[in-house]
Amino acid sequence: MWIDWHLVNGVAMLLLVLGVTFLLSGAVGFFMTNRQDATFDRQRKFEALESQRWAQTFHYIALDVYQADARRLMGINNGTTKNVYFVQLADGSLHTEGSRVMLKPVQIDYHSQDYSVLMFQTQHKRRCYRVQLDQATYQLLLTSWFKPLQAVA
Repeated sequence: MWIDWHLVNGVAMLLLVLGVTFLLSGAVGFFMTNRQDATFDRQRKFEALESQRWAQTFHYIALDVYQADARRLMGINNGTTKNVYFVQLADGSLHTEGSRVMLKPVQIDYHSQDYSVLMFQTQHKRRCYRVQLDQATYQLLLTSWFKPLQAVA
């Protein structure tokens, strides 16, 4: 009986490639699911802590802050940015996740192709955060945080 070893090697190589592809796709799916679970867990813990901390309702938004600007902020590292929760209480005051320093919005400079700049005043100094904003988030921040200031000025 004659066996074509080239055919056998080709089939073995194909099975090896398919097996590796299957393993890699499973690993990628596992890590994607794991990251989503970690994000959800962070969100749940954050909401529980803020609810205990404040006896009033609050709203929050997660913003990707440029890493150099976010070095002292709590959040999740995402390479060049850090995902940070900004919290607005019912009385209109703002602070960042895990911080008691109140932020007063001063100015927003939107740049669609680069980092936008959010400028806040604390009790003692100004703080600027470079953030990645899309148009919808910019409009939301403009109307909820910065627009009331422009009407007063």
